[in-house]
Amino acid sequence: MKTIILMRHSIPYKDKLSEEGILLAEKVKVLIQERYQNVYSSPIARAYKTAQIFSPNVQIIPDLKEREIGIAKEDFWLKQYQNYNYKNQDGESLNETKLRVRCAIDLILKQTPEDSCSLVVSHATAICAYLSNYCIVNVIDANNKTREVIFGDKEIFIDNLYYTSYFILKFNGTDLVDITYHCNK
Repeated sequence: MKTIILMRHSIPYKDKLSEEGILLAEKVKVLIQERYQNVYSSPIARAYKTAQIFSPNVQIIPDLKEREIGIAKEDFWLKQYQNYNYKNQDGESLNETKLRVRCAIDLILKQTPEDSCSLVVSHATAICAYLSNYCIVNVIDANNKTREVIFGDKEIFIDNLYYTSYFILKFNGTDLVDITYHCNK
């Protein structure tokens, strides 16, 4: 069995983490530091700087970046979940993001030894797109970006994906066999 801790970055401030974000990530590190051996991150600063709090040896994986929004001429947040092929001009659809992030995490799984764990720091939409490979992801409240994630017959989560919240994913090979959600409000 291999484990991936898939975490949303901490609270940003411009191109770095806010003081509150640093403190939150340090708090979460204490909770999970014994569990992971390797740390991977999106190259975007808010994710990378979060990952550096968990380890000085962060491996950047470009395909863990957030969905490429492109030129948004309207509020598209709900539309992207109603139609996974929807995309803005010069942007990326959720289906494209889903495939990109899955390829990245499949690569991480290949590098993760059996019976060990890797921490992956990414972004809310990229994480939800990835989860849609295995789960049903429904929008409950578009105004508050509240989503529901269902794995098999198990409701995993109904909420907004808060900073440093994470999913623990258990894999047998590349097959997801269990998922739990941990919120750090």
